[in-house]
Amino acid sequence: MSLPYVAQHLEVFLYTMRLAEKEFQHLEPTRSPLFQGNTINEHWVNGLEAGDARQDTLEAFTPRFARLQDTLGDKLLPRFFLLTGEKPGTFLDNLNRAERLGLIDSAAERLPLRTLRNKLIHDYMENARYFAESLNLANRSIDSLKEVYRRIVDYVRDVLSIDQAKLAST
Repeated sequence: MSLPYVAQHLEVFLYTMRLAEKEFQHLEPTRSPLFQGNTINEHWVNGLEAGDARQDTLEAFTPRFARLQDTLGDKLLPRFFLLTGEKPGTFLDNLNRAERLGLIDSAAERLPLRTLRNKLIHDYMENARYFAESLNLANRSIDSLKEVYRRIVDYVRDVLSIDQAKLAST
């Protein structure tokens, strides 16, 4: 059974989906060299020096991860709810609704990721161990963020019956 959607919100929703897809694409070239073959821990963080290629990769990864988090949580989910005819709520309300729809597994597990951006920025200067833990959490969360994105795409295709051609670029 196909559910109706609010057509006036489709264009901005699809734009946001394409934006999220691009952010995933830009994040991966910094993720791979940062985490493949490296054990990110306090020692690794303390060993970073100005001009170090790892430092440059890290400086690219952090804002890209933050933008992706913002796009998915602050833009895509609210625009998804507008598309489905629901009024977006607070971030927590949106997470709870997304969990009920099966777009995310657990709202409670997603909430701490919202503060991860601040930890990545501030813990870097304050505490190498906490910063390393935050980096590893960010790395582990990327695949689950991709899964959320995929579930949203599947929902709009399968439940809202949005034309596959419109989703093709996402």
